[in-house]
Amino acid sequence: MNRAPTIAEVMESDYFAKGFAVCQNNIINDSVFAKFREEQYELPTRLVGRFIRHDQSRFDSIRIEKLRALAKEQRKLNG
Repeated sequence: MNRAPTIAEVMESDYFAKGFAVCQNNIINDSVFAKFREEQYELPTRLVGRFIRHDQSRFDSIRIEKLRALAKEQRKLNG
Protein backbone atom coordinates (compact mmCIF):
# COMPACT_ATOMS: atom_id res chain seq x y z
CA MET A 1 0.00 0.00 0.00
CA ASN A 2 1.39 3.38 -1.00
CA ARG A 3 1.25 6.25 1.42
CA ALA A 4 2.33 9.87 1.34
CA PRO A 5 5.29 10.77 3.57
CA THR A 6 4.54 12.83 6.66
CA ILE A 7 5.89 16.37 7.04
CA ALA A 8 8.33 15.09 9.67
CA GLU A 9 9.64 12.47 7.23
CA VAL A 10 10.04 15.05 4.47
CA MET A 11 11.85 17.46 6.80
CA GLU A 12 14.21 14.73 7.95
CA SER A 13 15.06 13.38 4.50
CA ASP A 14 15.03 16.62 2.48
CA TYR A 15 16.39 19.10 5.01
CA PHE A 16 17.80 17.82 8.32
CA ALA A 17 19.76 14.89 6.82
CA LYS A 18 21.36 17.34 4.36
CA GLY A 19 22.33 19.83 7.08
CA PHE A 20 19.57 22.41 6.61
CA ALA A 21 17.24 23.95 9.16
CA VAL A 22 13.71 24.87 8.07
CA CYS A 23 12.84 28.58 8.37
CA GLN A 24 9.72 30.67 8.75
CA ASN A 25 9.55 34.47 8.71
CA ASN A 26 7.85 36.25 11.60
CA ILE A 27 6.84 39.66 10.23
CA ILE A 28 5.36 40.89 13.51
CA ASN A 29 8.73 41.12 15.28
CA ASP A 30 10.94 41.09 12.13
CA SER A 31 12.64 37.80 12.90
CA VAL A 32 13.20 34.35 11.43
CA PHE A 33 12.22 31.21 13.31
CA ALA A 34 14.32 28.18 12.38
CA LYS A 35 14.08 24.55 13.47
CA PHE A 36 16.60 21.74 13.11
CA ARG A 37 15.38 18.53 14.70
CA GLU A 38 15.09 19.48 18.42
CA GLU A 39 16.98 22.78 18.09
CA GLN A 40 14.98 26.01 17.70
CA TYR A 41 16.26 29.50 16.96
CA GLU A 42 14.68 32.90 16.50
CA LEU A 43 17.04 35.52 15.14
CA PRO A 44 16.60 39.00 13.62
CA THR A 45 15.88 39.00 9.89
CA ARG A 46 18.67 41.51 9.24
CA LEU A 47 21.15 38.99 10.68
CA VAL A 48 20.07 35.81 8.87
CA GLY A 49 18.08 37.03 5.88
CA ARG A 50 20.90 36.90 3.34
CA PHE A 51 21.76 33.29 4.22
CA ILE A 52 18.27 31.84 3.73
CA ARG A 53 17.53 29.73 0.67
CA HIS A 54 14.04 30.71 -0.48
CA ASP A 55 11.88 28.12 -2.19
CA GLN A 56 8.35 29.07 -3.19
CA SER A 57 7.17 25.49 -3.59
CA ARG A 58 8.70 24.07 -0.39
CA PHE A 59 10.17 25.32 2.88
CA ASP A 60 12.77 28.08 3.19
CA SER A 61 16.01 26.77 4.69
CA ILE A 62 19.40 27.75 6.04
CA ARG A 63 22.58 25.73 6.65
CA ILE A 64 22.63 24.60 10.28
CA GLU A 65 26.34 25.37 10.70
CA LYS A 66 25.74 28.97 9.63
CA LEU A 67 22.66 29.25 11.82
CA ARG A 68 24.53 28.00 14.90
CA ALA A 69 27.38 30.45 14.22
CA LEU A 70 24.94 33.36 13.85
CA ALA A 71 23.11 32.36 17.05
CA LYS A 72 26.42 32.22 18.93
CA GLU A 73 27.37 35.67 17.57
CA GLN A 74 23.97 37.04 18.61
CA ARG A 75 24.38 35.64 22.16
CA LYS A 76 27.78 37.36 22.44
CA LEU A 77 26.29 40.69 21.32
CA ASN A 78 23.41 40.41 23.80
CA GLY A 79 25.68 39.41 26.69
